[in-house]
Amino acid sequence: MNHCMNRWNDRPEGRCGCGCGNTDNGSLCVGTSGNRDTGAPLVTDLAGAAERNGNYRKAIWTGDNLQVTLMSLNPCEDIGLEMHADTDQLLYVVSGEGTVQMGRCQNQLCLCRASAGTGIFVPAGTWHNLTNTGTTPLKLFSVYAPPEHPRGIVEETKPCAVRRRCGCRS
Repeated sequence: MNHCMNRWNDRPEGRCGCGCGNTDNGSLCVGTSGNRDTGAPLVTDLAGAAERNGNYRKAIWTGDNLQVTLMSLNPCEDIGLEMHADTDQLLYVVSGEGTVQMGRCQNQLCLCRASAGTGIFVPAGTWHNLTNTGTTPLKLFSVYAPPEHPRGIVEETKPCAVRRRCGCRS
């Protein structure tokens, strides 16, 4: 099992290839210094990767029809009310607590609580938001079908993500 698919730390000496210094054999690198989102087969501890991720959003795997991102929301931070017209989405809360808003109409949203182990299924065309209501970062991973973000995107903070979407350069 030493050569299992495409582990992110598959260098012979057991260190991550991005230069972050990760030596945890078999774990996924979530450092900001690199990203190996190649679409190649990948076997990883997804919940552990989400726990270690400190970025607002980081795409860790993008295929032709599916994408997985890690997210970390600071206390009181939210994803922002959004709707993906042609993309189904699954958000899975690994740790922390929050509130989900969701509905077909932007002005008529239901509210639900979310905590570790909560799966949030969002069909295409559904308005949704997730807000961290706890005192620690809310850690999650998100699955998009088809992919929603550029391959390998790393957005360290929510303002970085907002600037990318609006086309700002500052």
